[in-house]
Order: sequence, then structure tokens, then C-alpha cells
Amino acid sequence: METQFLTDEKGNKTAVVLPIKKYNKMIEQLEDLHDIKLYDEAKKSKSKSIPLEEAFKDIEIRRKKVFGDELWNWDKAKGNKKFGEN
Repeated sequence: METQFLTDEKGNKTAVVLPIKKYNKMIEQLEDLHDIKLYDEAKKSKSKSIPLEEAFKDIEIRRKKVFGDELWNWDKAKGNKKFGEN
């Protein structure tokens, strides 16, 4: 399947239908660009950086606030259909 365009009665393009592989690749590229933008902004920022271990501790505190004490189980998540596996 190729990329398709949906049009209105006047022939104006109103929507796009993409093959899922092309869509997923586009989303991945957009996420990569977003990460690069965040990195560039952080490098330009005059804010103080923190040591990696301190960052991990902060992430863990925030994770516990959201998920409680349950540890992340990657094997369990991989089997979950909402993660696109199985």
C-alpha cells in the first residue's frame, strides 16, 4: 500500500492514509528530533546539571508517586498488547 490522500468534493486534500510501517518510522524520527531539540536546549541552558545518580533517585521518587512500590516488570509489559507485542 502506498500513501493515499483523501480529498473533499472540491479536490482539496483533507487527510492522509499511511502504511503502518511508514507511520511508525515517521513517529520514531519525530521522537528522535524531539530528543535532539531537548538536548540542544539543555546544552544552551545556564541551569545547573545534577549527577547521574541524583537524577536516578529523583526519577525513582517520581515513579513511585505514579506507580507505587510496584517495580517495573519489563517481561510483563512486553506481553501486554498495549505495548504492541505478542
